Amino acid sequence: MNVQTVREVRLGLTALTLAGVLWTVAIVLPGPADLADPGSCCRTEFSSTLQVAWILIVVGAMLLFYGFFGLYRYLSDRAENLIAFWALVISIAAAALFFSLTTFFAVSGPAIAELVQSGNQGAITVVEA
Repeated sequence: MNVQTVREVRLGLTALTLAGVLWTVAIVLPGPADLADPGSCCRTEFSSTLQVAWILIVVGAMLLFYGFFGLYRYLSDRAENLIAFWALVISIAAAALFFSLTTFFAVSGPAIAELVQSGNQGAITVVEA
């Protein structure tokens, strides 16, 4: 491995590790919520720790992309590997789908919680479903 490749692999794997640490902190940060009770979910949604947790999850998802590139660079350094390429493509596609889902919850979650707390029956039905 040349110096440039080593640097790319180290940065990518550091980003992958940091994404995992951020997600672990983000899951523990807001505390428990009863998913069967819409009121409990809404109280948790308005907490300041949940907003910080969603920000950490979104940042972790962005770092995950860089981590996948570093992992691919490590796997494909010795020889061209078609399996490593397809693993990269599928991982990026899955992370992009997850990134859009987390962004939806980070942006729309407080608005939905506000509708439920104001007594909007349609929002309550959606949350209960």
